[in-house]
Amino acid sequence: MRKRKSSRPRRATDIAHKAICCSPAAFPDEVHFIPGPKLRAKLGISAVTLWRWRHDVKSGFPPAKVINGRLYFSLDAVTAWLAKQPEAA
Repeated sequence: MRKRKSSRPRRATDIAHKAICCSPAAFPDEVHFIPGPKLRAKLGISAVTLWRWRHDVKSGFPPAKVINGRLYFSLDAVTAWLAKQPEAA
């Protein structure tokens, strides 16, 4: 028969570490990234449109960060870029 693992009491340092590391206010300069498919769904655009925006040098679309072969975009940078765009008529 296997012994059950006893749960050790939580130490104050464990609780403080979790509060610091997991708190959104802990990193005010933290950049939030959104994956390409979620960005496309949020904006209601196709993959081709996102590709065009990324590859059009004149548009100034924020560069993507590639992590494990997937594209991630800075949410703040994309929001700022969208705010600069003229409204479509």
